[in-house]
Amino acid sequence: MIFPDSCFIDSNIFLFSLRRKGYSQLKEFLKKVKFGEIKGYINSVVLSEVFHKTAITEIMENKRFSYQEALKATKEESELIKQLKKPFKMIDEIICFEGIEILDINKETVCEAREIAEEKGLLFQDSLIAANCKIKGIEYLVTNDKDFERTDFLQPLNIY
Repeated sequence: MIFPDSCFIDSNIFLFSLRRKGYSQLKEFLKKVKFGEIKGYINSVVLSEVFHKTAITEIMENKRFSYQEALKATKEESELIKQLKKPFKMIDEIICFEGIEILDINKETVCEAREIAEEKGLLFQDSLIAANCKIKGIEYLVTNDKDFERTDFLQPLNIY
């Protein structure tokens, strides 16, 4: 598969890369971003989603909690967050990728996201991603989320 020279990378791409089996094209893509062969854009929404989902998964695995129990534990037991390994490791790895640029979310981004959410029916966190892309002129979005197909300025790419 031929990958774009630059693209926004959705959180689900990083999360799918944690799976041990399969996803060889996805892992090849992320390797190219890691070594700066592809310019990858993210924002704080992506980092927040990666941290949150990785944290909940680790708590569920370690404590044998349900999703709801793990979520509740993150609110009530601050020491539990401090003991986590995977979420902190993921954030460290992502921000050290040579090809990664973290885009700001500012007032302009929020205003654009609000319009996109209303016009395209996207959830606000997805609208923030779309707004960053629109403002920065990023054409490609590597994602597994079909909701982005509702935009007329993004080309969602599924590289599994």
